[in-house]
Amino acid sequence: MKIILEFTDDEARQAEQAYRGPQYASAIEDFREFLRGERKYGNHNGAEQEVVQKIESAFYEIFQGLLND
Repeated sequence: MKIILEFTDDEARQAEQAYRGPQYASAIEDFREFLRGERKYGNHNGAEQEVVQKIESAFYEIFQGLLND
């Protein structure tokens, strides 16, 4: 059996994003772990540590509801 799907440009972009969903989820999880490691184990001075925490907080706000927490 052969199925041919035709998409508009916008639909093609959305289909590609849906197809790559697992890759996006994996990248998000990797970045979350990176931020956590920097916060817990990074050798940062006070100002740098505040920036790391600010970035981590923004990350959680942006991806709220999409993470497995």
